[in-house]
Amino acid sequence: MKFTHFVSITCLVNVATAFSPVTVTPTTTTSTALEASRRQVFTDLIVQGGIAATAFAVAPMVANADVTNKIASSSALRNVKRSVKQLDSLELYVANNEYLELKQAIRVAPIAEIRKNCKTLVKGGEDGPDADKLEQEYSVFIKALESLDGTASLGSRGRTIPEGQFTQQYKATVTALAEFIKVAEDSVTIPVQYTEESS
Repeated sequence: MKFTHFVSITCLVNVATAFSPVTVTPTTTTSTALEASRRQVFTDLIVQGGIAATAFAVAPMVANADVTNKIASSSALRNVKRSVKQLDSLELYVANNEYLELKQAIRVAPIAEIRKNCKTLVKGGEDGPDADKLEQEYSVFIKALESLDGTASLGSRGRTIPEGQFTQQYKATVTALAEFIKVAEDSVTIPVQYTEESS
């Protein structure tokens, strides 16, 4: 009788075990592989995005010319052209040998700021094909303007100025400025050039 009860209990345990829910647990190897794959994809996205953002941010910095000066060139050119009109209006002073009046007039804007504006144009055009020519024309103009100013200073102090010298220096200054503007106009229209960075 005891044997029969023992067999019955054993059978019941076996049947209960057979029909109990089974929990499937992923193997450690499969779980680790999936997690590593997800991390790699995420890392790749971050790296690629970082490279793209860096390239976008750095590209403007490899320009040969200062971009700020390039943009400022348009404004500087307008100011220089206004100086031409002011310089033209001084012809009467030259014709009448009014040295002091001319000396004072060229110290009034926009002529008073012409050196700064010309340098902005030279800086903005240094990456262009006419960079050397622009620098040369600037030097010629400044030399002519300084000579005119020097003669005006001497004349205003009562020094005798050779006949025709004042007029010649004035015309030379006007001509030199016109030549500088001609080259500067072409330089302003040239887009900023970029260099190719080698990896």
